[in-house]
Amino acid sequence: MPRTLRSLIPRARRARRVALGIACVLALGAWLAPAREAGAGELGAFFVARPLAAYDRGPRQGGHLALAPHKAYTVVGLAWEGGERLWLRLSVPERPRLVRGEGWTPLTAQELAARSMGLVEVYSRPVEPGEAPATAVQMAGSEVQVQEGASEPSRAFAPVVWRRVRYATHRPALVWVPAAQGIYRPGRSPVFLAEAYREMTARNVPPESLVRLLAGIVRQGDSVQDARWAWGEPQRTWNEDADGHRVAVWEYAEGQIRFEGASVREVR
Repeated sequence: MPRTLRSLIPRARRARRVALGIACVLALGAWLAPAREAGAGELGAFFVARPLAAYDRGPRQGGHLALAPHKAYTVVGLAWEGGERLWLRLSVPERPRLVRGEGWTPLTAQELAARSMGLVEVYSRPVEPGEAPATAVQMAGSEVQVQEGASEPSRAFAPVVWRRVRYATHRPALVWVPAAQGIYRPGRSPVFLAEAYREMTARNVPPESLVRLLAGIVRQGDSVQDARWAWGEPQRTWNEDADGHRVAVWEYAEGQIRFEGASVREVR
């Protein structure tokens, strides 16, 4: 066999092992993706109607963090106080906090360096297919360093090695507030509430109606625009006859809004 060809064989084998390792990491990431998506924990949106003091450790626990009025936040957790009072855990992006910790990643130090300004996921423990998914910490533009000598080969994906890492990242503050102190809308986004508030204030909607519509309460006689501010765009629409009148039906996950002309006739 020619010397040049013999010298290329080890290189080809190394390249094949590297490619196989990358493929295994990608396959492992695809297997874990549904678990990460399911654990996102977004439970709706909360609109702060007036200045509000939030707790940073739990309901009535920890220090206070002041929330400015007329802002909407993502709800990431729920808790009941005494079985009667509902508390919400909010993500507050404008008040980021430095978080430090340790975990595991299948990425090498070189791969982590290449992703220094991208998304990095660090798991609470090495994960194998068929096991319960480990919690992932997702970070962007974070400091993640591999700890020397702390590694664990994957049992299912032989080319993959889980490495112990230390990380430091800025994450949104997580705070607790009573649901009754603002407007809680399950199934809605902060963007939806903030946009509805902006449009209603621009059109000088009376405060009583503004709060009611933000809370998703539609009444007989409301306009088409009122319905959109309260419930958004319908999933589907159709027309039908009711008691000799032409009725437009808007269907939502919450139910139906029925219009006669340009006014709400009924909410079901």
